[in-house]
Amino acid sequence: MTAGSYGYYRALAAGSARAGEGDLLAAIESTLGDGPWVLDEDLRKLNALVKYSTTGWSLGLSGYASRWTSTDQAPERAVASGLIPRRGFIDADVGGKAGRLALTFNAGADATRISAYAIVSRLRLTSNFTYFLDDPVSGDEFRQADRRAVFGGALRHQGRAALGAMPLTWRLGGDVRFDRIGRVGLYRSIAGAIASTVREDRVDEYGGGLFGELEAALSPALRLVLGLRADAIGYRVRADLAANSGKGSDAILTPKAALAWRVSRGVELYANYGEGFHSNDVRGATIRIDPASGAPADRVPVFARSRGYELGVRVEHDSLSATLVGFGLDLASELVFVGDAGATEPNAATRRHGGEATLFWRPAATVTLDAAAALTRARFRGVAPGEGRIPGAVRTVLAGGISAEVLPVLTLTARVRHFGSAPLIEDNSARSDPTTLVNAGAYWDRGRLRLSAELLNAFDAKDADITYFYASRLSGEPAEGIEDRHLHPVEKRQLRVSARLAF
Repeated sequence: MTAGSYGYYRALAAGSARAGEGDLLAAIESTLGDGPWVLDEDLRKLNALVKYSTTGWSLGLSGYASRWTSTDQAPERAVASGLIPRRGFIDADVGGKAGRLALTFNAGADATRISAYAIVSRLRLTSNFTYFLDDPVSGDEFRQADRRAVFGGALRHQGRAALGAMPLTWRLGGDVRFDRIGRVGLYRSIAGAIASTVREDRVDEYGGGLFGELEAALSPALRLVLGLRADAIGYRVRADLAANSGKGSDAILTPKAALAWRVSRGVELYANYGEGFHSNDVRGATIRIDPASGAPADRVPVFARSRGYELGVRVEHDSLSATLVGFGLDLASELVFVGDAGATEPNAATRRHGGEATLFWRPAATVTLDAAAALTRARFRGVAPGEGRIPGAVRTVLAGGISAEVLPVLTLTARVRHFGSAPLIEDNSARSDPTTLVNAGAYWDRGRLRLSAELLNAFDAKDADITYFYASRLSGEPAEGIEDRHLHPVEKRQLRVSARLAF
């Protein structure tokens, strides 16, 4: 059980027992919380799980339900003018409700594994990002809804062979998925209630993939992995506006290759290349008319290809583990947040390159240190000069922590996370501020009992959790609105204490 500041409570109970030829596991968790906001979050969340497992198969049923009230990002000018406090709100009716029920099945041995699942989910989300920019009378509040059933499964098989004296390991597999989306809609709302429909669709989307992978031990110190994957997606969109309905399909091949060389005991060099994708909303592949404005709309491809590559070194020696890697990533299309729509939309191609470093070190039996750092340069490709920055692409990310067993029954920890500044629009004229958070914890273990205390945001940083830049209009402002940074602050310093009993 956990209790904390600002009305935070969490309880978890879980247990397992022998049942027939297998084991039965059951767990239930509940979380309540108001958060450090002027408008209480009123979070109510419930998770539950029942799973039966044998040596050859398992069957699980899980459920999730949650509802909450949101304090969304607010324009910086509203805080600066005193209209609202830093953790205040503009619209009291935004928030959401979500639910999910999933049945999963897994079976097989090490060589062959199969899995299958069936999921039913519901989502209702009410938002308001621009206030009175589009509708100066009733406001710009809108609701998104999604109701769907998802069915799928996967098969994977592994075998071993030899090419002369060269050991080979091969893997073959595939997966399928079908989404029956009974309703996916966008609505105008007033005071949290639907006022009119912008768009409401039904979508059937089915996809599948096949892959093959071969791992060869070229020498005791040199490994080569080659792989190829094929994916296909088919879809049928039944839109409330007939011009936006349609059906189609698309497919993509994505290869990969990896080479690892063990230079000496505990030191390995590696090089990787791989292609992948992100899939766009298939309604974007059939759209002809923007349902909100009535203007002609551009279609987007189903697949947006990615190409990634990296060179690195990994060191593992006694109490030390470290990696250093340089990487690059090209995306055929970038998904960028659009403030006046409250959604993402495909944008130009992008290129990222940079480096990452990680460290895990145990200088003494009772002390553990870890650290990670990433530096990334991210730019759009093929755009006008001076318009190449990617909104929200953080350049520097740092994280680190220390854990020390100061007494046989007492462990103290501290962790820091830092996110550097990021451009908020393509010309880099507006940027976010850096965010740094420090958390600390103390854990007392005595047999089956653990007592803990955690201090979140220990130094009570006033940084932003997220930052966007777009035009919005508050009551009394010019009809064209004001372009401004919109921020959601990090949560205030808070204490949480927990008790855990194992039996």
